[in-house]
Amino acid sequence: MILDQLKSGTAAVHASLERRLVLVQGAPALESYSSYLRAMYGFIAPLEAGFRQLPDELCADLSLSRRCKAGLILRDLEALSPRLGHALGNAPRCDALPSQGTVPRALGALYVLEGSTLGARWLLRHLAPLGIDDCSAYLSSYGEELGAMWQKMRAVLSNYSQQHPDRDAELVSAALQTFERLDDWFVRCGAAEVSRAA
Repeated sequence: MILDQLKSGTAAVHASLERRLVLVQGAPALESYSSYLRAMYGFIAPLEAGFRQLPDELCADLSLSRRCKAGLILRDLEALSPRLGHALGNAPRCDALPSQGTVPRALGALYVLEGSTLGARWLLRHLAPLGIDDCSAYLSSYGEELGAMWQKMRAVLSNYSQQHPDRDAELVSAALQTFERLDDWFVRCGAAEVSRAA
């Protein structure tokens, strides 16, 4: 089943990146939250442009417009800036994105980004002492519909795999590449520690 393949195929790099996020090291801090948002924006914004090239029917099945969150991150950064006491400037854009040239590659990348939205619930609890209600639009993007949006994503992936079983390996490879590129990008941005295995 494609969902099991995706989970097992990305488990190691996913767990490694989660452990090394600066945002979750010790007590929460606004500076590390800002660094996290800037890194996410630099990765997500250029990827979202590629998602819009998916077939119209697939975009509708995914509710793709709701899954594009770069604008929410910008809103959070703007709200956060006065609390940090300085302008944040333009967030850098990742120049080593995963390939999105096919439908399975785009879906593999989207799987990773949507999975990070699930982890946002834990991050919100971790960051609660900072009082970030006014700058957490990205982390709370789906609100009470978080579970429903994830189930819809799972359903689309399962349906695609059933219709195109020969593309499963490409989908899993794309998800793994997305995690690896995100990991590299977070390290470059200072939002994650360097892997001890490196």
